[in-house]
Amino acid sequence: MQTDDSRKSSKLEGVCYIPRGEWEPDSVEVRADLQLPVYPLIENDPFGQDFLRDLEGLLGGAYLETDAPWFVRVRAWLPKGHEALVLHWVNYRQDEGANIETPQPVGRVEVECKVPAGYLVQKVEWLYPEQRDSVVLHHETLGARIRFTLPSVIVYGLSVLHLQKA
Repeated sequence: MQTDDSRKSSKLEGVCYIPRGEWEPDSVEVRADLQLPVYPLIENDPFGQDFLRDLEGLLGGAYLETDAPWFVRVRAWLPKGHEALVLHWVNYRQDEGANIETPQPVGRVEVECKVPAGYLVQKVEWLYPEQRDSVVLHHETLGARIRFTLPSVIVYGLSVLHLQKA
């Protein structure tokens, strides 16, 4: 997709290229003496929507989709030598007014994830420090993707997708 519109990203020979764009956040006044940088939500950002659409097209779709709120971070990795896909979840929400850090758990989190090519998911395991033993989560297979639900994220946890060769 070639375009003269500098707001759009373009795909060139397997590369998602962004010539320039709206990378500066808006400055929002929080109170009289404090302004914070705020980026627009994706549903209000045509430039971000175009970029994500181009990137997903280049990658063959989104690999991981979740309804986790913005303060929950997730990272995925395939540990070398292990047949597992690991998703590491961190909940940064806490009671800032307390004398000690007090986590504020996040309720159910829906997850849909692409399974690595050539593998099937045998089981999904949920591990987190507040629970001594892991919990096996129900999952649904949807072609090359699976869907499952985390019961909650207190501070952090691992969802381990145990893989077997197809």
